[in-house]
Amino acid sequence: MHLILTAGLAGLAVLAGLFVVASFLLRIRLQRHASVIADAEQLKPVDLTSVVNAHVSPEQRTNIPEQELSLAKAAVGRKLRDNSRTLILACSALVVLVGANAIWRIVNAPKRPPSFRESATGVIIPPVDALQAITGTWGWKYNSLLSCKTNPHTITLSDDKRHLTIRFKQPLTIGSTGETVERYDYTVVSAAPNELVLDLQDGGSRKDEMGRPLRWVVHFEDKDTYYLKRSDLSTQDTGLIGRCPSL
Repeated sequence: MHLILTAGLAGLAVLAGLFVVASFLLRIRLQRHASVIADAEQLKPVDLTSVVNAHVSPEQRTNIPEQELSLAKAAVGRKLRDNSRTLILACSALVVLVGANAIWRIVNAPKRPPSFRESATGVIIPPVDALQAITGTWGWKYNSLLSCKTNPHTITLSDDKRHLTIRFKQPLTIGSTGETVERYDYTVVSAAPNELVLDLQDGGSRKDEMGRPLRWVVHFEDKDTYYLKRSDLSTQDTGLIGRCPSL
């Protein structure tokens, strides 16, 4: 039934398009004949034979140029008015049918399974059980100072899956103060395929510019690759972090 309706709407749109083209071509022909009649009324040398044959019926022809010219002029004017109405209706029908086709295709477009998401490059990535994948040893792919070889970090999840800890092999030096950090502790706010939302436990009640609680989001590209970003910096992230190979 779906295919029949889709084909039917598409066919009607094509027919409407063809009718618009035919009406437009007829209008061009009528306007050309109207121009010939106007030239004849100004006594310019023109051939009225084709115009008279097209618009004056045989029983109306008198072989008197003035009478036949008047009849042809009236017929062309009437046909132009009819053509204008027809062209408007045909264009309106075409617009409606094209719009209906577009809406129908959007509404009936195949729905992607909700468990599948897109990566930053638009490539469809498979679902990842974020809570299961998060534990392990990790290192930055493109930051040698935080790589698996130099300073990997280990992520552990509490038995109740409500708390998460990131511990670095070597303490990190933060900012210009020289403060060192060995670990970060988070509360798991929510979990979804490919994503964890975390709350930094010692972060206080930090909020973004909209007054919403500041969160940290772990997003998995696959089960062995993730990146971390803050909820108030949606266009910035840590860069890709990969699972370290087992030794």
